[in-house]
Amino acid sequence: MNFKIIKKIIIAILSLGLISVFILKYIHINNNNSYLGVTKKILITKNTTIKAHNLNFKIKDYRVIPTKDKLFVGLDVEIQKTGTLNFSFKENNTNFFDNMYVSSPYYTAPYNPSIEELNSENSKMNINLFNQGKLSTVHLTFEINKKFYNLKTKKLIYYFLVPTDGLHKYTKYYLPLIY
Repeated sequence: MNFKIIKKIIIAILSLGLISVFILKYIHINNNNSYLGVTKKILITKNTTIKAHNLNFKIKDYRVIPTKDKLFVGLDVEIQKTGTLNFSFKENNTNFFDNMYVSSPYYTAPYNPSIEELNSENSKMNINLFNQGKLSTVHLTFEINKKFYNLKTKKLIYYFLVPTDGLHKYTKYYLPLIY
């Protein structure tokens, strides 16, 4: 046989095999996606205690502070752990900060605390109280660049993804921030 024909046959077999692997992976992912992600969205209001799965929380207050080039969103959240939590797809992870963010139509701002904020005695004490299952209040600050924010609509929404059963199901609680 000719070397060119053998080369074409090998390339065709490898191409078909690679395409088959991609098709099978696509089918597998789409058939099993029911166990991942947000299963419910719930609108919340300020000063209302939310009794979620293994967690109670309340947005006590929020403030939106515009500066020349940024928008700062401050939230005071009262929070209490009532059972085992699995934040960020990790078993027994109580770091709820990873699942909180503020979103505008063109930008999402995750909670990104400063080193001073994390190392403050107040912050450490509140996180220790939370891990012990006691009621604690945390003060969060989100930062949004004004170029990603539509000043005409003034739409900002606070989101908190709370794990439900297992590692991969969440309930999305959201609060429109009106100012």
